[in-house]
Amino acid sequence: MTDRHKPNADVCGGERARMDKIAKHIARSNLETYTKTSEADTNPTDSDICNYPRRERTAYISLGSNVGDRAQYLYAALRDLKASPGIRVEICSSVYETEPVGYTEQPDFLNMVAKLATTLAPLSLLDRLQRIESAHGRTRTIRWGPRSLDLDLLCYENERMDSPRLTLPHPRMLERAFVLVPLAEIFKRENSVRLAFVTEALAKLEGKEDVKLWTKAGWQGEFGLTEN
Repeated sequence: MTDRHKPNADVCGGERARMDKIAKHIARSNLETYTKTSEADTNPTDSDICNYPRRERTAYISLGSNVGDRAQYLYAALRDLKASPGIRVEICSSVYETEPVGYTEQPDFLNMVAKLATTLAPLSLLDRLQRIESAHGRTRTIRWGPRSLDLDLLCYENERMDSPRLTLPHPRMLERAFVLVPLAEIFKRENSVRLAFVTEALAKLEGKEDVKLWTKAGWQGEFGLTEN
């Protein structure tokens, strides 16, 4: 594992020594899981849910949209997640409006973060997120270009993996104020010890002032809207 993953591991729970010991095993087992499930039908199967220990794991995802009815895309994604076997939406942050990063000639984004409880393996969860993106018209023609829906897996419990399809924790999450601001909001509600680490990382970022709280949508209470 490269050094770029170490700080992010603190955001997602620590236990660095233990995870170093089993990181290779995790990556190998999840690649095997993906091989078995990647050609499965788009509908969830029992194998999607049971290819990992049955106890629920905690995952955090970011959601974004800058095309069409942005808030409606976020709502639709959360509803799809809520209806998915093996996934529970536990908490969602407020919605924030942010300027685009990377490719700047495009509309502003609406962004948020959600905490999930899931029995899916990391790669199976990634597959589910990408199916939801595709169902809502996500295309990948321009890197960091306009997106009807963007769902990123930020971290999954204390796991660290570096496979061709997925790196955990997300390698750029500490560089993105539009991720850290809503993530800090959730950690604050949970009284998480990780809040101090995220707050420190956020203080080092430029442009965090451009992440503006957007008008709260009425549907957010359905998904555990945090209180500011």
